[in-house]
This record gives sequence, C-alpha cells and structure tokens, in this order.
Amino acid sequence: MALDKITEAIAHFIGVFETITDATRMREAYESFDASRRKDDDAQQPDEEQEKPREEYALRDFTPVLEYTPPPVPPEELKAESNVIHDPIPVELNGADTPEPTAKTLTSALPRETAGFAPFELPPHGSYAAFIKQNAFLNDNDYLSLGGSGLAMVKPPFETGPELLAMLQEAESVSPFSAIESPATQDSIADTVMDAWHAIAEAAEAPPQDGVTVYAGPVLSGHFVNGLEVTDAPKLSDYRPDQEEIASPSRGPQPGKGNGLIEPKVEFEGGGNELVNEAILGNDWMTGRVIAGMGDSYEINAIVQTNAWWDQDLVSTQTGAWTEISSPTQAFNIANIERIDASSSVGGEPAPASGQFPQHWAVSRVEGDLVLLNWIEQFNFMADNDTAVLASSGVKSTILAGGNTQVNGVSVADLGLYYDLIVVGGNIYDSNIIQQTNVLFDNDLIGTVEGFQTTGNGTFGTTGNLLWNQAQITNVGAHDRFEAMPAGYRATGESFASGSMHIDNDVLKDSAFQDLPYLRVLFVGGDLLDVQFIKQTNVLGDADQIALAMNALAPRMDANWSVMTGGNALLNFAGIHDVDAAGKTYLAGNHYSQELLVQAEFISSDPSLAGQDADALINEAVAFLDDEMLTDRPTEAPTGDIHINDGTHPDVMQTMLA
Repeated sequence: MALDKITEAIAHFIGVFETITDATRMREAYESFDASRRKDDDAQQPDEEQEKPREEYALRDFTPVLEYTPPPVPPEELKAESNVIHDPIPVELNGADTPEPTAKTLTSALPRETAGFAPFELPPHGSYAAFIKQNAFLNDNDYLSLGGSGLAMVKPPFETGPELLAMLQEAESVSPFSAIESPATQDSIADTVMDAWHAIAEAAEAPPQDGVTVYAGPVLSGHFVNGLEVTDAPKLSDYRPDQEEIASPSRGPQPGKGNGLIEPKVEFEGGGNELVNEAILGNDWMTGRVIAGMGDSYEINAIVQTNAWWDQDLVSTQTGAWTEISSPTQAFNIANIERIDASSSVGGEPAPASGQFPQHWAVSRVEGDLVLLNWIEQFNFMADNDTAVLASSGVKSTILAGGNTQVNGVSVADLGLYYDLIVVGGNIYDSNIIQQTNVLFDNDLIGTVEGFQTTGNGTFGTTGNLLWNQAQITNVGAHDRFEAMPAGYRATGESFASGSMHIDNDVLKDSAFQDLPYLRVLFVGGDLLDVQFIKQTNVLGDADQIALAMNALAPRMDANWSVMTGGNALLNFAGIHDVDAAGKTYLAGNHYSQELLVQAEFISSDPSLAGQDADALINEAVAFLDDEMLTDRPTEAPTGDIHINDGTHPDVMQTMLA
C-alpha cells in the first residue's frame, strides 16, 4: 500500500527513534557488564602487603680494605737501608714536569712499615690580600614646632661641624698609625710594616701627654682598662642595659588602664642613637710546627684606643622641679693582649733512643713573597641635631627624633694549611694592629620661652652616653720561641734556595718531628708578609635645641613632660687571632719585636658656655611664626655631597607620632 508523503515521513521518524532507543539500552547494559567484569579482575589482584620483594640470597657486609702484603725483605737489605736518607720526589707549584710515581716505585723506595702510603704532592699555597672598607653616613637633623605655640626656631645656637672636625683631629693625633695608608702594591707591603715599626718607636719615646697612657716594650701581656692594668675587664652588659630597661616614651594606649580620658603629656626623645663597628679576624692560613727563616724577623702587636667627647648641656632653671633620670657620660678603653704557647703539643723533650723519625717528605714551593694580608677600615658618621619648639595642646604627643642605628660588621676566618716545616728564604714580617676611635659632640640646650609654666610632672635626661672601645690580640706562639738557626736547618735552607729538595739529617732527627711518618714542607723563596690591620671610627653629632613653650590659645599647665636628648652609644669591637708557629722558630738573622698600647681620653668643655642662661638663648632663637617667615623659611634639605652638618636643615620629622 502506497503511503502519502506525510505518512511515509512519520513512519521513517518512528523507525529511527526506535533504533536510537535500542542502541541506548545496549550501551547501558554493556557498561554495567563491563564494570562488573573490572570489579572481578580487581578482586583477583594480591594485596599490597603481598607485593614485598623476597631476596633469595644474603648480603655480606661491605669491606673496603684492600689486603696486600709485600714480599718479605731480606734482613741484610733492611739493615743496609736503615741509615739511608731517601731523597723525595720534588713537588713544586709548577710541578707539571714532575712525573707521577707509580705504585711499584713507591713501594720499592719506602721502608716496610710505610709501604704504600706517602703523599708526595701537596696543594700549592698561594698569597691572599683582602681590603675591606665599610662606611656609613646618616643625616637626621629634625625640625618641628608642635603644640600650637605659634613660635619657630630661627637661630640654632650650636654648630657641630667645626667642633666634630677638631675633636676627630685631636683624637687621631695620638695614634702613630693615622698617617699610614694601605699598601698599594705587593712590593710596598714590607715598607708599610716598617713605617709602622718606626712610628711605634717614635710613640714610645714621645713625652707624656695629659689623658694619654702609653705602654711599650718588646712584649706586652694582660688586660688594660683606661690606662690601668687589671685582672678582669668590664662587660658591656653591665653598662648597656636591655632596651626594655631604658626609659623611653610609650608608643600606644595601654589596655585596661585609665578612665578613657586623655591626660595631656609631651614626650620627646632626641638621642638614643647607636653606632657600632665590629671586626673579627682569624688568621690560621699557615701554621708550622717549626719555622726556619734565612733572614730577620719583625713582629708588631699594637692597640690604639681613643675616646673624645663634649657633653656640656644647658638646662632651664624652670625645670628645677623635674627629675633627671640619666647618668653621666661614661667612656671605656678595654684592651687584652695574650699569647698561647702550643709547643707542648708537638714534643719539645729529647727523643728516646728508640724513637722513630721521618725519612720522607713532600715540598710545596712558593717563588717570591708569600702575602697574608687583611686590611679592614670601618667608619660611622651620624648627625642627629634636632631642633624643636614644644607645647602642650591638651593631648598626648610622642616625638621620636633619634633612635638611629648604624652597624658595620665583618668577620674573616682564614683557614689554610698546616705544615710540619716552613722554610723562608727572606725576612718574616708579622704585624697585628688595631686602632679604635670614638668622637661624640652632645651639647644640648633645653630652655623655656617667656611665660612657660607647668604644674605636672616632668623628667629630663641630657647625658647617659656610652663610649666603648674593646680590642683583643691573641698570638698562638710563645714570645721566646725564637732561637739561632742550627747548622742543619741552615744547610736545608740553602739547599732549598738552590733548587734542591734535600733536608739535612739533623733536621729530620729534631724532636719536634718525632713519630711523624713523613714531613709536609713549605718553602717560601722571598719574604713572608703576615699583616693584619683593623681601623674603626665612630663620629656622632647630637646637639639638640629644645624650646619649651605654652599653647597660644589654651595653655595647659597641668601637662606632664618628658624630654630625653642623651643615651647615645658609640661601640667598637675588634679581635685578631693570629696563629704562627706551634713550636720553635729558627732564624739565621735577628728577631725584633715591638708591642704598643695607647689608651686616651679627651673631655672638651667651654667655661664661657657654662655661665650662659638657657632661657635667654632660647628666647633669642625663637620668633612668632607668620606668613612672611613661612615664605622665607627653606622647606627642603640642601642637596650635594655629604658634609658634617651644623644642624640647620630640617628632616621633615619622619618619626613623629602624635
């Protein structure tokens, strides 16, 4: 039966629909079947605990020892070799031409008890020179007018720049090393040491000077504090309390206290600066059980310490009822020079008849001079001259205009090689020098403007500064270890200088080398230059000028006041630990030694300044702030190179809290 077009289209659509429905049913059935099959396969897999590997054999411990027994040596051959000195294979810095000895050669050349072990090659020893300069500069000269007084400071009373320069020059004048500069070339290092040598000789013979104590001689030892020899040195912790113990303004509300009302108070802190230099040198680059020098020996150990300060303050008589909470400025020069004799650890007693001595050696050669140089200079400069006009407007105001910190720190540990014998073809220069200087200018002015009155509590502090120099030089090696060179060492030195590596039999039989299987030897063809130098300087100008005034509209006489302008700390710490010979030092020439300690204090004052009136100076320096003065007043700090400031330019008070 023929279908019309519409009916035929409907029939085709129904057939296609049924086909899609059947395919969907089949897919659903297959996915269910496939999932069940995978589940059965997973169930047949063993548990993870059953998959542990099983070893069918046992492992033995690892034994890295290579067992080898050389063929026996006939007694007659062993006896014939008992007095023979074997010449070593020379090992030089440029030892490319030296053939590598084979195991067979080594075994046949060594006695039986040392067969198979003889280090013929030593790492080459090179020179080093470290020049470290650390400089820190800070200008923190703040200016502010707070509290609605309507006044401005227009005439700073003090200029710190010229005074700081004069004090620094005076402080450095006592040091014999002020004019000595770091060596520019390797050839000038010995000249620098000798310049220091002559400077020490002149300082030792100079006439006495007030405030300067000088100790000089071939050997110095002990603790020294402010020019006096003491048993125990003071500790910094006894004079520099923790920050929590220092009286300082509170920096926020205290929960659980008060009745919610603001008590009028003005807190100003213009000091509390800290300048620190710290340098530690540990020189263990080259240590010898025995040192043999074919020339002379020059040894220098020197410490120069100077504290210079001017802390002369002017405080208004209107603050007579206030409480002063700061202590006087204190200064300390602390030095310690000591020696450690390590010879007891390398023998020194005559060897018994049955003692064994080395018959083999390896040599490292250094052609020319061997330089071991550390030259450190640290310099801190800070200008914190604050100028402020303070008044109370009935709120609590906290101004932090100081509290700056500058730190220069360096620690050098030169860890090198240890030798049994060091032979120097030229002279030996051994120099350890420390110079420390602190300079402080802290002349503060606290005056009151005409009409200033207060019934509240007041505290102030203008001093409480600490100047601290602490230095220590420790030499490992007894001062009496130097002796005239025996013939055997002289012959060995001449042999090395001629290019031969032969060591005299008397040297090998030295008690210092007893029981050593072989010798590690360093030969320096030129001079040995061991120079350690530390120079530290702190310079601080902290001259604050504070004017106390009243609010122009609503004066508050019941306000509490706290004005702190001191509490600065200038700290220098330096230490040199120099390891030289662990035993004897033999010289073909002479040994020269100079040791120097200089400790100085300079306290400056101006008699005319003490007779001045703080209130009169302040009233001359302030004026009412009007539009014309605002126009004429500079608003930016001058630009250009850093100079010691006179306290006239502002710092925009980045640390003011109100």
